[in-house]
Amino acid sequence: FTDTVLNDWQKCLSRLAFDKSMSNIFSFKLFELENCIKSIHFYGNFEKNILLNYDDIQKWTIMSCLTNLKISEFLIVTLEKEISFFKKMPNLKEIDLSFNKISTIESSVFKNMLHLNCLILKNNNIKQLNRNIFIGLVNLSNLDLSWNFLNSLESDLFFDLNNLKILNLSYNQISFIDNNAFNGLTNLNDLNLKKNKLNLYFND
Repeated sequence: FTDTVLNDWQKCLSRLAFDKSMSNIFSFKLFELENCIKSIHFYGNFEKNILLNYDDIQKWTIMSCLTNLKISEFLIVTLEKEISFFKKMPNLKEIDLSFNKISTIESSVFKNMLHLNCLILKNNNIKQLNRNIFIGLVNLSNLDLSWNFLNSLESDLFFDLNNLKILNLSYNQISFIDNNAFNGLTNLNDLNLKKNKLNLYFND
C-alpha cells in the first residue's frame, strides 16, 4: 500500500479482513496506522510461525482501539500468558478463536480484559480447563466452548463470571460435573450441554 492510500484510510477505515492469500501479513504498515480500527478478521490456514511473529505485532499501533478480533483456521495450538498479545488490546469486546487447534490455555491469558463480553473458543482441541483461565472477565456475557474435547468440569471453574448469561458446552465429551462447577454464575440464563456423555439421575 502506498503512503497516500494509507493516509486516506487512516481517516475512515474501521474494519479489516484477510484470508490465506495474503502473505507476511503481520508486517503490513497497515497495522501501524494511528486511526481506530475496530475489527480485524484473519482467516485460513496461515503458517504457524507467522502467527507467532510477535516482533511485528508489538509494532502495531491500532491494537489499543480494537473491539473485535477473529482469528480462525490459524493453527493456533497454545495460548500462553507470557506472549499473549491480548494484553495489548485492552478494549476488546469480542474474541473469536474458533476452528483452530487450541489444546492448552494457560492461566490468566485473558486477565484484565475488563471490556470483553464475548469469547468464542468452539471447534478446537480443548480437553481440560484450568479454573484461572477466566479470572478477571467480570463483564463476559457469552462463552462458547462447544465442539471441543472437554471431559469434566471442575469446582469453581467459572467463579469470576458473574455476568455470564450464555454458556455453550455442547458437543464435548463431558461425563463429570463437580457440584460446585457453576459457582458464581448468578446471571446465567442459557446453558447448553447437549451431545455430551452425562448420565442424569433423578431422585424419586
